[in-house]
Amino acid sequence: MNLELEKFIGKPIHEVLKLGEIDIKGENFYALKLKNNGEFFGLPYSKLTVSTNINKIVELLYVVFPETLNKSFYNEMIKCYGSPNNILANDKLISESKTENYKGEDGAFNQNVIKRSYSMKEVNFEDKPILIIWKKSYYQIEMRFYYKENGTQLTFRKLT
Repeated sequence: MNLELEKFIGKPIHEVLKLGEIDIKGENFYALKLKNNGEFFGLPYSKLTVSTNINKIVELLYVVFPETLNKSFYNEMIKCYGSPNNILANDKLISESKTENYKGEDGAFNQNVIKRSYSMKEVNFEDKPILIIWKKSYYQIEMRFYYKENGTQLTFRKLT
């Protein structure tokens, strides 16, 4: 099933819910397990995450692929959606903060979180971008790469 996810943006959530079962539900958040696996340029997926506004109108949909999408997939995206508006990678470290959480004398919970903010720079696909953006008339596509985790998140969102 090759879904055109952008067609659901601006539609009532009940149109998306027809595609599968709710796995997780929040106030304006739905994680669906699809009845039939979806496919996007030949890559299968079985889960779809959706966010809505307070009126239950779809504003964002995303799929996570368990691989870093390659140049061939990127070229298919260009054929379908045109050249991207931005191809971005981290540039310079702007800030870094560390948080340590420790709970209990027996060390039952211990967490260290490091948050880093970077400026972004325009790059080519071969430079291993972390974010590629296509801006269309009423929606935006974001392809976010997670190289260490070997994954890619593909998001379709209402243009803001």
